[in-house]
Amino acid sequence: MDGRKSFSKSVAKTGTVFTSDKLKDEQLPDWVQRYVTHHKRRIAPAEAHLLSEHLGADLGKVTMEVEKLCLVTEEGGTITADIVQRYVGISKDHNIFELQNAIGNRDRVKALRIAKHYGQDAKNHPLPVTVATLNGYFTKLVLMHTLGERPPQELASMAKVPPFFLNDYRSAARNYSLDHLLRAQHLLRTCDLRSKGMGGSSAEEGELLQELLIRVIDP
Repeated sequence: MDGRKSFSKSVAKTGTVFTSDKLKDEQLPDWVQRYVTHHKRRIAPAEAHLLSEHLGADLGKVTMEVEKLCLVTEEGGTITADIVQRYVGISKDHNIFELQNAIGNRDRVKALRIAKHYGQDAKNHPLPVTVATLNGYFTKLVLMHTLGERPPQELASMAKVPPFFLNDYRSAARNYSLDHLLRAQHLLRTCDLRSKGMGGSSAEEGELLQELLIRVIDP
């Protein structure tokens, strides 16, 4: 209901208006942890973040998958990465966070191995989605450079980075100059256009991703 309408304002004066705003992406991992706790199970922040990134902000879909994980985990137990991989299908070795860590550490071999896996399973790892996620990752690394020295909690909040991942982002930012990061974002935009058929590219998505990673990671 549009709160600006006169009807809405009248209802608010004489009754109760309940507003349920859509969760922001950065709020979803905490919501997953609370929902799991409500079901008397535990899940680590890293696994909650992985689920959130993979499933997106559709709470119906997230709820269904989390309840499935709770059903296969006994009360008081922990939903581990192995359980998530088995029942949701998110690989603990070839997910977007492992790819980001490989890029952050400039681990070309690991990054290309994940890119090959993505190319072989393009349906579940569409290149435009991967590129968009990596663009968000590099934006956060740029912020690590530009925000300067601040208290960890403040820095994590301003960069919208989970506090438990902050050191990973800081370490990755030290491995790349600001100019390199800005150039990487340009390469991401170019790759996105090529994946959509612009620029006369006929390469497969896996090949485009591998080429992108080589150009991003190498000096």
